[in-house]
Amino acid sequence: MDEIQKTLLMQVAGLHEVPAGAYNIRANGEAAGRQSTEHIEIVPKEDKPGIDIFIKPGTKKESVHIPVLMTQTGLKELVYNDFHIGEDCDVTIVAGCGIHNGGDKTSEHSGIHSFFVGKNAKVRYVEKHYGSGEGTGERVMNPETIVNLDEDSYMEMDTVQIRGVDSTDRVTRAKLGKGAQLVIKEKLMTHGKQKATTNFYVDLDGEDSSTNVISRSVAKDFSEQTFYSHINGNNKCAGHSECDAIIMDNAIVRAIPEITANSLDASLIHEAAIGKIAGEQLIKLMTLGLTEAEAEEREVVLMETIKCIETRRSIRKFKAEQVPHEVMQEIVAAASYAPSWKNTQVTRYVVVENAEIKAKIAEEATLGFEHNNGIIKGCAALVVVNMVHGRSGFERDGSYTTSKEDRWEVFDAGLATQTFCLAAHEKGVGAVILGIFDEAKVAEIIGIDEGQKVAALVAVGYADEEPAAPKRKSVEELLKFV
Repeated sequence: MDEIQKTLLMQVAGLHEVPAGAYNIRANGEAAGRQSTEHIEIVPKEDKPGIDIFIKPGTKKESVHIPVLMTQTGLKELVYNDFHIGEDCDVTIVAGCGIHNGGDKTSEHSGIHSFFVGKNAKVRYVEKHYGSGEGTGERVMNPETIVNLDEDSYMEMDTVQIRGVDSTDRVTRAKLGKGAQLVIKEKLMTHGKQKATTNFYVDLDGEDSSTNVISRSVAKDFSEQTFYSHINGNNKCAGHSECDAIIMDNAIVRAIPEITANSLDASLIHEAAIGKIAGEQLIKLMTLGLTEAEAEEREVVLMETIKCIETRRSIRKFKAEQVPHEVMQEIVAAASYAPSWKNTQVTRYVVVENAEIKAKIAEEATLGFEHNNGIIKGCAALVVVNMVHGRSGFERDGSYTTSKEDRWEVFDAGLATQTFCLAAHEKGVGAVILGIFDEAKVAEIIGIDEGQKVAALVAVGYADEEPAAPKRKSVEELLKFV
């Protein structure tokens, strides 16, 4: 691959090099690399462009990458990829398309992805679109996704289109069996004269099936967006769709929901909100070191502050998928903006990914609390939150400025830990703060830096549960004016 293709690969799949597991890389209409594994077989189609991906029943903690890269101007292609996911699987599929068009002809990629998800299987599907190039030729992407979910299966789709795509027409069609769940999260930004249309069709055929379709978008300049959601409740089921859009300049946004209950036991909800970007939202993003233009762009991938706070949950069950290091770095970067005593910034983070070290902490440092034992062993990573001792609450001469004395450092660490958890939630990473542990033992196991103390443990990973919000106390009970 040349440097442009390597950049596209990083943008759409988060890869800096060829992955170790199963993958199929398509570049300029040709196979640029393919690898199967013991449990995931990738077979090229013989009758049309595309591949068949067969994932054996019971496959867990594995992933497959299938990025498409286009740097040849004027190239147009239609590709068919079929995914056959066996029963009881738990896998991640990373797709995406990057088009670099430096010429004057239209480059277009259209893909039809069909998913056949077996009983009790879990699939996380990530798809990102990205366009670049200084040419006048358009960059066009038209993805179609067909989903068939068998009994008690689960699929989560994360689709992202942030920049550089002139025209896109996304269609998603899904049929859900008994107890099946489908979660769709769309993040979209358009600018210039770009146009984007998304169509979601979901048939809730099985008893106790459910879906949650969420679209968050920003439309700038003279761009146009149209969001359609069609949810058919054909049995006892639950369906929810939500469109949150921010409109700027002379853009146009349309949200057109359609919910149809064909059963007395169908429960269907649609929410839509379209409005201009608020000044406080820009300020929030600019505090992360972004320019105003960058802040406007980032709004598409950030929740509003209040919504982020209200929807955060303590997650205690996690998927096997690891949280990428760059995501953890972004979370800590955001957490670094938590307030601290005289800006001392005493909080530090140690991310424990090694299974043996996590097990040692779980077995030797949880003070016999079995519940925390299981959480630590099951999380993707355990974050040990440390604090530099002897700075927060102190003056330069070593005297205390607060009646809390050296206990103020725990307050600072708490602020940072909560900010960390909110940033993790915004990034789609679940977290739970653990407070029952042997501080000295944890410090010994991880080899804490001199002059630091352990403040808290935070288990993190991609959520494998959707806990309901616990009952909150009333404002009247919490608030008093004097």
